[in-house]
Amino acid sequence: MSSKALLWSRIALCFISVAFLLLYTSQYSSYRMQYSKILQKYSESVVHSDGLAAQLRVMVERNERIERLMAEMRAKQSIVMKGNVEKYRELESAKMACSESLEKCNEEVETLRSSVNENQNEKTNEVISELRAELQRAQKKIASLEKDKSELTENVRRIEKGLEELRIEKEKCLNKEENKTAHDTKAEAEANNKLTLISSTKNYIANGKVRFDRIRAANEVLAFERHALPFVAPDLLPNKVLFKKLEQKNSQKDTHREDDGNGIEIIEPPDVNEHDYKEMLNRFSYESRCSKCQRVLLLC
Repeated sequence: MSSKALLWSRIALCFISVAFLLLYTSQYSSYRMQYSKILQKYSESVVHSDGLAAQLRVMVERNERIERLMAEMRAKQSIVMKGNVEKYRELESAKMACSESLEKCNEEVETLRSSVNENQNEKTNEVISELRAELQRAQKKIASLEKDKSELTENVRRIEKGLEELRIEKEKCLNKEENKTAHDTKAEAEANNKLTLISSTKNYIANGKVRFDRIRAANEVLAFERHALPFVAPDLLPNKVLFKKLEQKNSQKDTHREDDGNGIEIIEPPDVNEHDYKEMLNRFSYESRCSKCQRVLLLC
């Protein structure tokens, strides 16, 4: 062979060896990758198998415990069943005794019913007669109560009429008092205005220690308006309370007849203004009128 052919053969052999080496390395790397994956799967399967084995052990232990408990429960149930059977037998014997006593009681009840029915007819007749007498008494009481009711309604109507008259008198008195108070306040205001016009400058000059700041003009008329207090009417008593109080007063008068002429009430005027005194007198006169009207209504 020539040198050129030998060279080309060696070059080809080198290329073939290099290609084989590359193929071997690639196959080896893929083999190593597959081997590592298989090892990982094997480890996972080993761990899973260990977990399954542990679960199986737990299940076996639970089954053993359940079997023990079932055996204990069966033993207890057998004991309870024996006791229940004995109780059932006792109850059956008691039931038989009760049925026998019930039959005896039924016989006694029938005998008693026959005796009671005989006595019941006599008692019912007596009760019916008593009830009829009570009904007649109740009817008489109802009739008397109706009469009293009619009389009371008439008295109430009279009292209502008297109250209306009292209200009318009260309104008239209030109107008169308001007119009087208005007239008195006007007269007092006019007198005060005259006095203030005359003596206002003299008082300011004479009192050297006292100093006032004048807000309004000196020629302005000064007036003192005194508002009258509103008249408060006394609360009227209800009929029952009023009747009771008047009966008590009449009974006291009957017991002390020798003191009939000594019932004068003396009212001293208070040390206050004249308007308050007038208001108190008006109120007293109104109360006395109310008491007289109430007495008249009672007599009616």
